[in-house]
Amino acid sequence: KTKELPPNESPGFPSRVEISFEILAKGTQSDFQTSFQRQIFSQEELFSIYVNFQEGAPVIDFDSYWVGIAALGERNSGGYGVHVSNVTRSGYETTVELIETKPNGMATMALTYPYVVFKIPKQANALTFEFVDNN
Repeated sequence: KTKELPPNESPGFPSRVEISFEILAKGTQSDFQTSFQRQIFSQEELFSIYVNFQEGAPVIDFDSYWVGIAALGERNSGGYGVHVSNVTRSGYETTVELIETKPNGMATMALTYPYVVFKIPKQANALTFEFVDNN
């Protein structure tokens, strides 16, 4: 008899495991004009990403770690940001939970381009990104 498993759960995997993460770079000034989230697969790709915010890229052991980036694209004032709130593995999915912060009150009137780059220990499956409500 086969046991029914809840969605995204599988034998041998706990239902939800928190994954540690480290922020590598974060800011509001980049050349990322549009919003995107993606996994970075090589040191060369990481170097090409870091050119967008004039900062030297760290050397990462891609056999042991994964790197991800989330960028919000152009925003019309200061006060915007993007933060990694949590990384979890559930079954065959590794999910990066992101929070977008918005200006609260007065904000600098200048174009901003918020981004965050992070690394996690290598997982068995690709990253998925999800924006969560910060209320």
